[in-house]
Amino acid sequence: MKYYHNILRLALFCLIGLTQAQNQSNYSLSFDGIDDRLDLPVISDVNSIAFWVNISSNQDGGDNDYLIDARTGLDEGYLQANGTIGLRPGWDKLYMNGIEITDFTESSFTEDSWIFVYLESSPTSFTDDITFMSHHGTGYGSNVFLDANMDELAIWNESLTVDEITALYNSGSGLSALSNSGNYTSAQNLLGYWNFNDGEGSVLTDLSGNGNNGT
Repeated sequence: MKYYHNILRLALFCLIGLTQAQNQSNYSLSFDGIDDRLDLPVISDVNSIAFWVNISSNQDGGDNDYLIDARTGLDEGYLQANGTIGLRPGWDKLYMNGIEITDFTESSFTEDSWIFVYLESSPTSFTDDITFMSHHGTGYGSNVFLDANMDELAIWNESLTVDEITALYNSGSGLSALSNSGNYTSAQNLLGYWNFNDGEGSVLTDLSGNGNNGT
């Protein structure tokens, strides 16, 4: 999933580009950093979130570029790629590529490289229509949007163990959260799982079976 082409547009997600890996049926969502964003439907009992992200060095570098914003349901539940010093109080733990980040700064995100991100809420689960790559809500300028690609998004109603996080990172190769494998044993606790491999159309399918599809 390291090289992408063939930008498609999905009306539901505000014209987010759906990008296909060359010679494969693997896709990621492409965000232009101008007005592309991903808004999930309202999901209850969220406790942890994981996804892959590749942040472009072409981003504007401002201090308002949002990677995730869940503040409607989670107080201080946001994370910015730039400008944030320290993990916001809404999050209890942050892992990148299987390693816990305890001193998060804007330099923690390596640009132009795929990073596996795991976030755990603090102190309890929450309910929200989570936004990715932008500030939650509408009416904001392009400075709140992040230029990036995103893949393999998973949401659980429980915290994952360190061994499970490491298993999902899988030394950079990734592992589908949809099925238990090795040290990963939480497939039954998925609230939503999107691999963005629909390929065409205006629907992004929630493969967890919980019906949180994009329509």
